[in-house]
Amino acid sequence: GISNCTNLTIPNVEYQLTNNASSAGTCFYVLANNVTLDCKGSMVNYSQSVNGYGINITEYNYTNIKSCNIVQGNPESPSSASYGIYIFKNSSNNAVFNNTIITLGDVAAGMYFESAYNNYVYNNNITISTISGSGGEGISLAGNDYNNKIYKLAILGY
Repeated sequence: GISNCTNLTIPNVEYQLTNNASSAGTCFYVLANNVTLDCKGSMVNYSQSVNGYGINITEYNYTNIKSCNIVQGNPESPSSASYGIYIFKNSSNNAVFNNTIITLGDVAAGMYFESAYNNYVYNNNITISTISGSGGEGISLAGNDYNNKIYKLAILGY
């Protein structure tokens, strides 16, 4: 298992998070195909002092993100333009399920897809909390996204 934020670099491996993880910016970079991150209910606390992502999947495919409690940063100094899960640049066939995501920044998103396709999102809960009361997004689909499937999603904003 893994015990803190790190790069996920080995293909065809299931990484299991053994306790809460935290990072000043991005917590996990997926840097291989066919990676699974099973947080087993542990917290991924990202973007504590700078913009970042809980989990960044850029140009990799067949990633599974499951059972994570993804929380943005520090309530006293939330970073804008930070995303719980960021799927970008032709990433495809990824699955995000059974997660809870809490964002705190004014330009934050629970999940942000950009030029991503054939991804599956199901059974997730996203809570958006902004300082100004505007600007947060549950899921953002930007750029050339297509054929992404989203099921059983609860989004709460305050």
